[in-house]
Formats: sequence, C-alpha cells, structure tokens
Amino acid sequence: MKLQEAIISGEAGIVMCIKYKSLKFRDKMDVMILDTTPKQIEDWHYNYSLKKKQKPRIMKIRHRFPNCDVENVRMAFKMLVQKHESLRTCFPLIDGKIKQKINEYSAIYELRVYNKKEINNISDFIYSLENSLKNIQNGSLLHGILIDQDGEGYEFFLIIHHIVSDMWSIEIIKKDLLAFYNHLTQNAILEIDEEQLQLRHYTAYFKEHRISIHEESLQHWLMDLSKDSWKVDYNVIYQKLSASFPNLIPEHYMRGDRTFLSGFELEKNPDGESYSVICKGEIYSRLQSYKKQINTGVFSILLTSLNILYHRLTGRNDLVVLSHFSNRHEVRTQSIIGNLIGKLIHHTKLNEKDSFKESIITASQNFVDSIDKIVFNSETLKKLNLVTSSFVFLNFINKEREVGPIYLAGKNTLMKSRVESPLVCEVIEFSNCYVINWSYHLSYYNFEMIKVISSLHLSLLSKMVMFSDRNLLTA
Repeated sequence: MKLQEAIISGEAGIVMCIKYKSLKFRDKMDVMILDTTPKQIEDWHYNYSLKKKQKPRIMKIRHRFPNCDVENVRMAFKMLVQKHESLRTCFPLIDGKIKQKINEYSAIYELRVYNKKEINNISDFIYSLENSLKNIQNGSLLHGILIDQDGEGYEFFLIIHHIVSDMWSIEIIKKDLLAFYNHLTQNAILEIDEEQLQLRHYTAYFKEHRISIHEESLQHWLMDLSKDSWKVDYNVIYQKLSASFPNLIPEHYMRGDRTFLSGFELEKNPDGESYSVICKGEIYSRLQSYKKQINTGVFSILLTSLNILYHRLTGRNDLVVLSHFSNRHEVRTQSIIGNLIGKLIHHTKLNEKDSFKESIITASQNFVDSIDKIVFNSETLKKLNLVTSSFVFLNFINKEREVGPIYLAGKNTLMKSRVESPLVCEVIEFSNCYVINWSYHLSYYNFEMIKVISSLHLSLLSKMVMFSDRNLLTA
C-alpha cells in the first residue's frame, strides 16, 4: 500500500515532511476529471439556483500590509495555487454528470495588482469579483487581488468560492501564503508534506468508504423524524411570547391562516437581520470554568441551552436543532483545502426530571452520535422540511479557529443580513467573551421578538452554569 493510500485509509500514523531551503513547483500539471462528493453536488445545485443579482457563497480574506515586496507576494500566491489542487478546480457538467476538474496552473489564477486610483469604488469592484465566481463550470473559483494604496501600504483580498473552501481552508491558505512569502523574502526554511493530501484524495476516500454510510444516515433520519412531533409550531411560540410580553407580537404574525415560507423560498428571498449580543464578564468566566468542571465542550452547553429555551417557548420536549460540522476531526482531512462541511441533526427528547448537568451530558453523547450520522446532501430529506421545521441552526466557532483573540466592540449591534433559515444562533468564542449572533428571517421573527429570546437565552445560560444540579422544571 502506498503512503498516500495508507493515509487515506487511516493506516499511516505519520506524514513525511521535508524542509526546503529553496522550492519551485511545476508549471505544467496534469488535468484530471474526477467524481464529486454529495456535498459538492448540493453546493453546485445551490449555486445555479441563485438569482442574477445574488452573489454566490464565498469565503474572503482581507489584509492590509504596511509594506510588502509585490513580486514576492505575486510569486507566493502562485506557489499557493500550485500546491493546492482545490484552488485550480472547477465543476463542469459532463455527459449530464457533475464532475470535479483539476486544471493546470495558468494566468487566470495569477495575483492581480492594482493601484487604488484604478478602482472607482472598492465595494462595487469586490462585488463584481464575487459575482464572477458563479461560473463554477469552467471559471476560476478564486481571485487574488493586491491594491497599492498609493504610499499607504497595500491591501490584499482573496475571494474564493465556498464549494472549494471553508473556514478551516482559509486558515490553511493564510498559513501557507505567509510561509511562502517569508521563504521568498527572508529565505526562511519551508516545511512541505511530500505526500500532500488533496481534495481529490478525500473525494476518492468518500466514494469508496462513505457513500453507503451516508445513504444509511439519510434513511436513519427519514425514519427517526417520520413523526411530526419535533416540528416547530411558530404560532405556539408567538402565543407563549405574547402571553408573557403583551403587544410584543405584531398582529400579522398572529394570524392563524398565515402561510410560512418554505426552505427553498427562504433561499430565494433571504430577507433578514442579525442581532449580536456580547456575553462577557462573570457569565463568560463561569462558562469557561464550568466546561472544564464537567469535562465537556461549549457546544454541548449551548445546544442544551437552546433545547431548554425551545421547551420553555413551546412546552414541547421533542425538538431538532441543526448545526454545521467542519468534518476535520480526522487527521487525513486537516491539511485539505475544500468544503468538507456536513450538517448535523440533533434530535433531542428532553427529560424534565433531568438536571441541567444531566441534560448537557446527554447532549454531548447525542452530539457524538450525530457525527456518525452526518448529512452532506439533504436532498433526500427535503420532504422533512428540516430548515423551517427545526427550531434553530446553531453554529459555534471556538477561539482556536477564530483569528482575533480579543473582541473589542462593546455594544450589541443590529444589522441587515442574508438569512436562509428562520433562526440561526452563531456563537463565536474569543479569549475575553462570546459573541452571540442571532440571525433571523423577517417572515418568522422581528427585532423585538429576538431581543426577548436573546435575553431569555442569556438568563438561562447563567442559571445553567450557576445551578447545574437543579431540575429543568424548577430552575
């Protein structure tokens, strides 16, 4: 078995690493046509469902340099694209099937350098670049831009389509680009994996080892969620909130004959807002110490808090929370640039006799189980209406993945946002606080409702870490 195959199969414990004093990648590379993963197929269809003015899902790096060697930045960017096949990948339709095509390096991938005087409006310029990434069948799926600020340093932008990148990938890109630049400018020694794993290796592994497991997961969820008891009844939420907070719910939300948008309609009309709340001080410190005390992650605590919040808003014990999962828990995936993200389905049946602590432990166990049943393409589950029938979409970004260690803003903020789910709770961990972003679609919630829900959630989190042995009903 070759080392590459051994790494893919998980049978190799090490990856060869060579230190280079000088390094040059080949310009001439083989063009490869490969199969795609279920996730790539889902992303492909989403991309081509967008309206003309809707930009695709993209990842972006923006960095200001006080000074830099332009030619070395250009060369470092070239080395980056040469090293990672994902950055030279597109997804053509061949004989009616979506394929992954890895191209040889060419001028379309080169870093473009501008003077700021050449660009009338930077926002419009970046938007046009983002929109051009819709052409995922034969175009470049990334743009590298360096803008000379006319004596005030340089501004670097990297814009890349989400189908070949995720937040983990962005960290790899930044790390490699800096390493190549330092190598070129300071003659710094480079460490390069001789057996560099690429996205195509993961795709091949998925096809051989995971397709059947993925199908089993889809069938599991079809059976597990076949009853409607877990589905959110928004009218119940409105009535409960209205009973406790008179005049909170606008009349048009309370209409019994009201028709709610489907998940597809939300994607087509992502009309939403985002409300950010800062969780700092005593509650932040208590959360940090409490997770160590009960030996669990913050995600399980957050998941439990949302489960209990839903129970208190509806009186129901059966619920579903969705979340994204980076799928980087295996060594073989940690050096790959690509979108390996899957969707976790957390189906919980709360036991009212449990304490907060017991509920968190249960959530932690369910989290592990849901990883085993991760979903990469939810087309089969479409009839379940997961997006609009689940209570909330929970995303958690821990401080190891977040670039900024300190969060400096001191106020809660509200802004317009593109939202494709009724309710999203994104929690970002910094070294001094948690920032909780509540994104909500305006056809389901408004700002006043979210302020109340956010306040109830913070109060609940505080009680959970202060009185963890209390019963869910009495706390």
